[in-house]
Amino acid sequence: MKVGHWDAVFGISGDMALAAALDAGASLDAVNAALGAVGVPGLRVELSRTERGGIACARAEVRWEGDGEARTPAGPGRPGAQGATFPRGPASELYPPHASDRDRDPGPAHAHAHPHAGAGDCDQDDGRTHARGDAYPADSHAAGAHAHGQEGHPLPGGSGHHVHRTFADVRRLLSPLPAPVRERALAVFARLAEAEGTVHGRPADTVHFHEVGGEDAIGDVVGTCAALVDLGVDALTVSPLPAGGGTVRAAHGELPVPAPAVAVLLRGYDVVPGPVAAELVTPTGAALVTALACPAAGWPAMRVANCGWGAGTRDFPDHPNACRLVWGEGVASPPASRGGWPRERLIEMETHIDDQSPEGVGHLFERLLGLGALDVAVSALGMKKQRPGIRLWALMRPELAEAAARCLFTESTALGLRVREVERWSLPRRVVSVTTPYGEVGVKLGCLDGEVVNAAPEYEDCRRLAAEAGVPLKAVMAAAVRAAPWPAATL
Repeated sequence: MKVGHWDAVFGISGDMALAAALDAGASLDAVNAALGAVGVPGLRVELSRTERGGIACARAEVRWEGDGEARTPAGPGRPGAQGATFPRGPASELYPPHASDRDRDPGPAHAHAHPHAGAGDCDQDDGRTHARGDAYPADSHAAGAHAHGQEGHPLPGGSGHHVHRTFADVRRLLSPLPAPVRERALAVFARLAEAEGTVHGRPADTVHFHEVGGEDAIGDVVGTCAALVDLGVDALTVSPLPAGGGTVRAAHGELPVPAPAVAVLLRGYDVVPGPVAAELVTPTGAALVTALACPAAGWPAMRVANCGWGAGTRDFPDHPNACRLVWGEGVASPPASRGGWPRERLIEMETHIDDQSPEGVGHLFERLLGLGALDVAVSALGMKKQRPGIRLWALMRPELAEAAARCLFTESTALGLRVREVERWSLPRRVVSVTTPYGEVGVKLGCLDGEVVNAAPEYEDCRRLAAEAGVPLKAVMAAAVRAAPWPAATL
């Protein structure tokens, strides 16, 4: 089985992911053949070479019929300027245009849900907010304030086509794609729809995609999925992702980075601070890695076949604004994020104890969970010499095994452990917020073949609301289950 790993320690966006896959050996012809099947006339990728932080990288730019109407010469010294700018004419109703356009009328604001409440596929530069009509390609990141433009009302001088796609619209556009590419791309857009729905408090199918439903984002997502299929990569992992920092300026005030939809998308994934106060993970980048990859501290075990670098727009002074994809033939069974359900290799530890105080057992239980154990359980045993004892069992990822063993030996009276490698099959799961008569409750959804088959309300939410309302806990939990989307294509 072929496996891959996204090194995204400096960030990731849709065009960076696509460029990295192409640089790692995916066929540009295969990618453009897939884009040609999408219902967008002339949709294609153009590939060029550049350098970020001294590293030779690929640069991917999505084009489509009529997109050249908005292209104008790039200003000198602009990040990403290669002699031409990239067409992103419309301004957002939440994000004001670039300083040079401040006296222009961007058109009336529209009432559709913004795709990410301060988290667009964006570029940033010099602390100023930029409309897409400037010199920045879609879905890249640079430094400074949030720069975003979305399909909608045009700026003067731009092509300004008006696109408000829903998830259903995107599904129709992608329906002609070959099944392996279509399934992956739909999983990515489903993640985006779910995140936007969570941010705006509405069902995923009713959210209007603006920038993340535009031609460039569709090209980035479909192109990346087609590239992975061409490489034959069956399973992916992703490094911890950078949080970035600072704020973005919106018409209604400042919003934090990571922006709301990105924060929702990254639930369950490892995030590290820095490295600069800028938006480093875009919604399309976050949706790609969380739909197609499992979090990992390092590369999966593989015989490396190739690697590639995908460049973002801006060239940061202290680190390369690029992400890397490495892939090869797996030499062990890594986490698999595609297929009917994820499968991953885990470590199971077990010990039997007959001389530990109950307080010590409770403390050990919490210590193991605090270290990152996925599950810990205790059951009663009848042990030798008719002594009552306990079986303590813990499940964890391989990289945590040594730390967990040290914890078990230092915090318990155990003198030995049974350690074995196991394969866990699990349903893809996501946490959504639902509205009940008692308040908002988080619900963990388990999905099979794209439909919700299990819904588990978050206990702490239900306990708190039950106490506040003076009702039984089971009443709040039942209301949360009723409010869950049954069934819904969430992955």
